Amino acid sequence: MDKLAIIFLGSFLFLSFVYGQNEREERYINLEKQVRKLQEKLEEKELSEQEWQEKLGEIQRRVDFLEKENTTKEEQIKQLEEKKESSIEEEFPSWKERVSALEEMAEKIRAEESENDIRVFWKYGFRFQTADEQFSLAIGGRIILDFGFVHEDDAIADQLEKIEDFVRFRAARFKMSGTLYRDFIFGADFDFEGNVAFKDVFIGRKNLPLEGILRLGFIKEPLGLEEATSSNNITFLERASHRAFNPVRNIGMNYSGYWKEASTFFSFGVFREVADDDPPKVNDDSGAYSLGTRWAHLPWKDENSLVHLGIGYNFRNALNDEVRFRSRAEISDGPQLVDTGVIDDVEDVHILVPEFVWQWGSFSVQTEATFAWVRRKQEATRQFWGYYVYLSYFLSGEKRPYKDAAFGRIVPQENFSYGEEEETSWGAFELAARYSFIDLRDGEIDGRKLEDITLGVNWYLNPQMRIMLNYVYFLLNDLNDSQKTDGHAIALRFQLTF
Repeated sequence: MDKLAIIFLGSFLFLSFVYGQNEREERYINLEKQVRKLQEKLEEKELSEQEWQEKLGEIQRRVDFLEKENTTKEEQIKQLEEKKESSIEEEFPSWKERVSALEEMAEKIRAEESENDIRVFWKYGFRFQTADEQFSLAIGGRIILDFGFVHEDDAIADQLEKIEDFVRFRAARFKMSGTLYRDFIFGADFDFEGNVAFKDVFIGRKNLPLEGILRLGFIKEPLGLEEATSSNNITFLERASHRAFNPVRNIGMNYSGYWKEASTFFSFGVFREVADDDPPKVNDDSGAYSLGTRWAHLPWKDENSLVHLGIGYNFRNALNDEVRFRSRAEISDGPQLVDTGVIDDVEDVHILVPEFVWQWGSFSVQTEATFAWVRRKQEATRQFWGYYVYLSYFLSGEKRPYKDAAFGRIVPQENFSYGEEEETSWGAFELAARYSFIDLRDGEIDGRKLEDITLGVNWYLNPQMRIMLNYVYFLLNDLNDSQKTDGHAIALRFQLTF
């Protein structure tokens, strides 16, 4: 008989036996009832002794039959159970192998699925990452809204342009960045304030020698500490006026890394200058190439303090043999107060930027200077320069986080919270003061000289929101027939980054 059939039949007979056993018990009970009735009739003399013996004998035969039937059924069940157990013992090894194989297959499938599982989490923005960290995606952006109230001398309004009070979006940006196959990286950052403008748009490779990262695309040229620090994290509303010399972003290739044994960060690249950024492109063979490098060394760094020494250098052919440097007061709107105008017949430009930072806990001092030499084909070389120095102090005990020769996001020790059911905390507060200077005068070029003094208070509600208040005093020299003229501005910023 087929083994599965034996098992099935045994199970069926066992159930039948159980059901039959219940039926036989009912029949025993009925016989007992009949015996009691016969005893009652015998006592009441309704039944003779002979009839009693006959009836009792009949009942005894029925009882014997039931007991015999019960014994037979038990023996059949026992035999079938033995066959069933032997069949299971014979079949079980193959079943076990099959179950084990299925479990192994399921485990492999689960492992493959777990490797492809995407972990979604929030880290100052939406993050998506596979379990094996081969692929990742970060989505973020920034919204920056500025309010400005300005008063300037009449000479500025008459000879240049009146500086109006303003309300404007300083930035409305959306970006994506991520990793492909662990080592390849990409980024796409666009600003929708005004015309859509490219910011950092690149592809690249990380995990190269000396913790190296290679980027190709529309990226920043390596020059200056303040420029290397994201505008999300700079201390004042605007970078200092010496930024007028910085080429900022162009199309090119850059390699950066960290030489751990020497506590030295380095970056160098080659770029092609573009005329605009919407989108960045080279319209003709203008010969405008540039080479740039930046090095930063930490002679001292511990958990509470550091000293940063840096130097940057940039060499460039001028785009269409022309160059121009200019800057406004250190607010986000208004006319260019210092301006060389277009300098033509340019052979090349050399820019040098030394850097220094001393940080001690919540207090820091930062300074940079920029020197620009414009070498001309027929005329003498012209030199322009500028610098800034500023102080920063956190009243609430935080300190500026330093990484890769730049400063990062401020994370308050306690986020701002206020409510009846919440414990009140106020976030982080920073006080800052800056003096900056830029001189665009040399020889026949009279681009004027500008000095700015900025006082700032920053309130960090949490790692992604801050409110900034700046007072700016600006002093302009050599504005035509006016020896000196000045102005005042109060600027307020609401910033959200993610």
